[in-house]
Amino acid sequence: MAFNPTPEQKSAIETKGNVLVSAAAGSGKTAVLVERVVRLLSDRENPISADRLLIVTFTNAAAAEMRTRIEKRLDSECRANPSDIGLLKQRKLLSSAKICTIDSFCIDLVRENFERAGVSPDFKISEQNALKAVNEGVLAALLNEYYEKGGEDFFELLDIVGAEYDDGNFSDYILKMYDYSRQLAFPTDWFDSLSSAYNPDGFNIENKWYKYSVQKALKTAEEMRRVNAAILDALFEDEKAYDTYSFCFTAAAEEEAKLCDAAKSGDWDSIFNALTVFNLPPIPRASGEKGRAAKAARDYILKLSENLKKLFFDGSEGIKKQLADIYGKVLLLSEILNELDKRLFAEYLDRNTFTFHNIEHLALKLLCEKTPEGILPANGAAELLSRYDEVMVDEYQDTNDLQDMLFYVLSNRGERLFAVGDVKQSIYGFRGLSPQISLIK
Repeated sequence: MAFNPTPEQKSAIETKGNVLVSAAAGSGKTAVLVERVVRLLSDRENPISADRLLIVTFTNAAAAEMRTRIEKRLDSECRANPSDIGLLKQRKLLSSAKICTIDSFCIDLVRENFERAGVSPDFKISEQNALKAVNEGVLAALLNEYYEKGGEDFFELLDIVGAEYDDGNFSDYILKMYDYSRQLAFPTDWFDSLSSAYNPDGFNIENKWYKYSVQKALKTAEEMRRVNAAILDALFEDEKAYDTYSFCFTAAAEEEAKLCDAAKSGDWDSIFNALTVFNLPPIPRASGEKGRAAKAARDYILKLSENLKKLFFDGSEGIKKQLADIYGKVLLLSEILNELDKRLFAEYLDRNTFTFHNIEHLALKLLCEKTPEGILPANGAAELLSRYDEVMVDEYQDTNDLQDMLFYVLSNRGERLFAVGDVKQSIYGFRGLSPQISLIK
């Protein structure tokens, strides 16, 4: 049966350039992707050669199904246009099209460029869990060196993590952080960034914790004012209730205004000082509906202020002093993670066995490098980056940061990328883009 696309599906098929499609299960995303491929291959003016397509799915079964569906659609087009030599050529070239999982793509890329990647071409792949004993052994040897060296920061770091008398907790903590880093495009950058939030010299509006706290203060002050205005409006309807309870919320309005002004200024100490003196006068024993509403409103406003005080628990100088006490320990944590990363890769290299994440990282290094000027092509990557005229990704929501960066680089920084998936479920951005087309009704 012929595919009759909806207007949204038709837009996804025909829109040129960089396209992100938000498409939940059952919305026809695979059919759309197939039709887009056939349209690109059969374009009369500027067709894309079938062997210059990269189509990525997340299972081998899905990749096989995708290839079969494209072959059937192209066969149908060839039968309908038997004299079209271009279509016949595309059908022949389709066998060379890269329709695969991201893992198989990266494995092939690294094997083809094993010398540049610095590995043997006959490397083996192992699941991360299968190398758990290796990871634990390498980490144990590394931590033993720190024990032998001693050092106040190391033992205090153990204490902070809760492993002063048993380093099992610390080992688990380190390995969890290492495992998390495997899905990041540039894990060593993440290791190095851990300490930045604890640098006492950087405790300003650019600090993530500082910025979050100020934004939280502003939102909290606005919520207080909203609640305050609502209860005053409700009390105004009852003269007796207004006379009995309004004084509390008139006073609250003044306190909230001070907190709001402090939050807008973005100054930590101004917010801290406003919270230090923040209080509401007690109200008479609540009676009746209005009284209960007044008590609930007062309690809620006070609860908001108490929650905010947990963030602004000290002035900026006190915070900086505490950060200074922690900073050296976090620097040491970054050092341990970086060293573990190097030693584990050396161990994997010696065993000629890698995880899928290792191979994805090697593939990314073959393609690009991160510089102060941004993400640039790696030395010798020009031919690799010019192989594909269109990069297409199915089930995009399953990508992680590392894979997302791979697609971004392969598609010439997102200029020729077509992705479909339940994007609302993805925790990663599409390199800062929002869905352009939605197949969800």
